[in-house]
Amino acid sequence: MTTHTLMVWGDDASRQISDAPKGKFKAIATGGSINGLALQLDGTPILWGVGRIGPPPIPDPLATEKFHAVALGRDDAVLTRADGTLAGFGQNAPVRSVPAGSYHAVAVAAVHAVAIAHDRALMTWGSDSSTGLLNAPKGGPFKEVAARVLYSLALHEDGTLYFWGHEPIGTNFLNLWAATPEDPKIFHFPGETFKAIAAGNAHALAIRPDGKVTGWGDERGGALQPPAHVRFKAVAAGSGFSIGLETNGTLWGWGTPAKSPFAAQVWTFASQGWTRYGDSEHYYIPDERFKLIAAAAFHIMAITAGP
Repeated sequence: MTTHTLMVWGDDASRQISDAPKGKFKAIATGGSINGLALQLDGTPILWGVGRIGPPPIPDPLATEKFHAVALGRDDAVLTRADGTLAGFGQNAPVRSVPAGSYHAVAVAAVHAVAIAHDRALMTWGSDSSTGLLNAPKGGPFKEVAARVLYSLALHEDGTLYFWGHEPIGTNFLNLWAATPEDPKIFHFPGETFKAIAAGNAHALAIRPDGKVTGWGDERGGALQPPAHVRFKAVAAGSGFSIGLETNGTLWGWGTPAKSPFAAQVWTFASQGWTRYGDSEHYYIPDERFKLIAAAAFHIMAITAGP
């Protein structure tokens, strides 16, 4: 096994697989975009994938600057420097015009972004689209954020999970959630705590303290049916499918990937060389361990972890 290498699976209609860069990397992002974004070990960013959506090429001088973290939405990207300051580029001025200050984590969607500031409070920017996308919970401290087209999630340090925006169309996403006393348009999931989260266009995932995965939203195709025997430390949500990183670094996948409008045919875990677990609908990558994962609507990325 070789550490820090990039592996990619899924639809290649926009060359998000065949154009994936070689080398060693320390961070990846893909969000809802057809593109991929990564940081090389020296901190310089690489963007790939072509199509009618997605951000334009990385502008100078950002292409040669060194960064600490990356976040990618549908048409825009945000890069985080070692000191926590942000740099943005893309097609939407309200999103790429990043706020001043220092930040610990950033999530970018289609028309909005959310970040955790230095004081662990939430900061939002972009376009509201009349769905409350910028109406984040107050207070803190928060430790993780996730965002997709219609909504955002934030995980409080105490494990409480918050939701704001608009629930994915055609789902009962908020069926078991409760409005917060702070704001009836901001929701929390009562009675449980979580340690990691992920947002997809039609479903979301969270990891409980015992490593089990739960989820909300569109359950068709099995995206909300993780392997019960596995304990996870990270998850990501695509379109119709989910992936998770086991505590030992094994990469798992479940659900039925949706067909990209740019692709001639749909991909599946089986068609991409993943190994089926017994007679289940769960798949994994044997003989390899990973340290980071990311899922877009139609493809998956992961960075390997060495022995």
